[in-house]
Amino acid sequence: MSDPRPRDRGFPRRGFGFPLALIAVGLVVLLANYGLLGPVSWLSLLALWPLILVLIGIDLLLAHRAPVLALAGDVAVIVLGLALVLTQPSWIGVPAFSFSGTDCGGADRSTSVSAPRDGAKSVGLHLAAGATRLNLSGGASGLLEASSTEPDLRLLNPTPRAPGVVLRLDQCLRSSFGRGETSQMSVKVANDVPLSLDVSAGAATMDVDLRDVAVTDVRISAGATTLNLFLPKPSGDLRVAVSSGASTINVQLPPGVESRVTLSGGLSTLNGGGGIFAARNATESPGYAAAKDRVTVTVSAGLSTVNVR
Repeated sequence: MSDPRPRDRGFPRRGFGFPLALIAVGLVVLLANYGLLGPVSWLSLLALWPLILVLIGIDLLLAHRAPVLALAGDVAVIVLGLALVLTQPSWIGVPAFSFSGTDCGGADRSTSVSAPRDGAKSVGLHLAAGATRLNLSGGASGLLEASSTEPDLRLLNPTPRAPGVVLRLDQCLRSSFGRGETSQMSVKVANDVPLSLDVSAGAATMDVDLRDVAVTDVRISAGATTLNLFLPKPSGDLRVAVSSGASTINVQLPPGVESRVTLSGGLSTLNGGGGIFAARNATESPGYAAAKDRVTVTVSAGLSTVNVR
């Protein structure tokens, strides 16, 4: 009489780690594409490569002997990886292998850079930073003064744009293997030269104080971040666009100025602002629609809290 139990034909039991990792990455990118999460950097995903070793180790050790336990371990590791991508905590203090900033190739880098005025009537600043603590404010004697705790700054030659210039300031790509600290970057711009500001950053803590700066428009894109944004009294319609991942965003509006703040994205909360129109995802002051000088803030974020004062 034949044995009804299935025979072990010698095929190895495969682990769950790699399929689960593919599923997790796919879900993260899908949610980011639909605005339920903020923009996700591939570099932040690649920085999780040590978890691949952990998954392989769990599968080699447990997949054949205890598949349920192996599955539970793989799921726990994947959840940890997703939490790190979304939050980028700086308090862990564990040395990591990560990349941040712009790939500058073999270009010269410095701890400080500056740009003279040279009669410029306006300036467009494109700032690309990595995982850093960024402080941006007015007070520069020239168009721009920047410094960093690391020799990772590159300022490209100014590009003429009548009647002003365009500046690009890069925090160059750097490896932080075996290092737990985060670089600190300070940027000052001229108070009296009209400024168009474009900032892109990784997992960052940013203090952007524009209260004394003649800014015309602001665009900020970041990963997991804490952003403190102070806005000046506008001349015309000052448009501010912020895009981020899992973040805390604090916006200080100028007193006595009409404003509108709109929030889009999944699982985000808008607090404060008041006004004649206040909903879960928008707030508008009474005279905004008819005002000539006003502030328009648009925030696109995932898993974030936006506080308006």
